[in-house]
Amino acid sequence: MPPQTRRWRRTFGRSFLSGQLKPGDKLPSFAALCERYEVSNTVIRAAMLILKAEGLIDGRQGKGVYVATPLPR
Repeated sequence: MPPQTRRWRRTFGRSFLSGQLKPGDKLPSFAALCERYEVSNTVIRAAMLILKAEGLIDGRQGKGVYVATPLPR
């Protein structure tokens, strides 16, 4: 995993652990995340794939990406 993707995934993971993001919360758009974290769309997409594989997020076509409910233990 490229360093930027790893760093962003770690930052994002902390949001789950700190309670900033709760199950069912909708995540910002890819464009908003790119702007906020100053990374490319490729970094966000790669990290999102990892988060989805870990069961932390759930993508709903045409609706957005949400924090998984319930979060895996």
